Amino acid sequence: MRDEQTRLTILGTGGIGKTSVALHILHHQEVVSQYNNHRYFVGCDTVTSAESLARLILQIIQAPSVAGENILTVLHQALLMAPLTLLLLDNFETAWDINSGRDRVLDLLQKIGHPKRVSLIITMRGAVPLPGIVWTCFESLPPLLPPDAKSLFLAINSSLNAGDSKDDENLDSLLAEMNYVPLAVFLLAQVSIGFSPQYMLNRWREKQTVLLCMRKLKPGKLESIEVSISLSLTTLEIMNNPDTIQLLGILCQLPDGLHQWEK
Repeated sequence: MRDEQTRLTILGTGGIGKTSVALHILHHQEVVSQYNNHRYFVGCDTVTSAESLARLILQIIQAPSVAGENILTVLHQALLMAPLTLLLLDNFETAWDINSGRDRVLDLLQKIGHPKRVSLIITMRGAVPLPGIVWTCFESLPPLLPPDAKSLFLAINSSLNAGDSKDDENLDSLLAEMNYVPLAVFLLAQVSIGFSPQYMLNRWREKQTVLLCMRKLKPGKLESIEVSISLSLTTLEIMNNPDTIQLLGILCQLPDGLHQWEK
């Protein structure tokens, strides 16, 4: 809501709520009043190059492309002439992780961020903002607080017996097992409908993350916690850092993680 250009990066692990937070901002009443109909959501999930992302943005903002012209330059010119605009690039890690394409993607991002009347929000998996851009603010989202995780669960699955202390205790244990990650809590609530917290706690201890899946045949990242985790692993550049998986295998055996890991 500042008078000057704003550039925000919303970071965090898979399923932590980056897109939900960004959409909440995009549809906030004051933001709607400021930017009117010039608020654009651009999903980067299917992007294969900087050029394909530029074409997608041009299509979404309904700006014409010019045959034979450099598509990145065309987008830059279109944004220079745009009214006060808010652009949300969601799941930007897909574009950033394109093999041999980071220089082009960074060039595109700088061209998007150059016009002073265009504010920018990007969401991406990770903990470090992209280089080459002066960010107004960047933040890694934390897990939910325990009471908020419980509220989310009960908003989806209200079948819990009110006043049953054992059910309440088992649900608290289940939510703690989810580490209060929004996607995990959401999926747990969905697959728990019709079952008691005690039953689901026993099932969780038996099945673990396999349990958190709404569709068995080719689930999407919002339907399976394992799909979400696998996408996060791809951002670790495992091919270039093969020791990553070995390190994670060691860390997962430590109940409290690795203390003083920076040392």
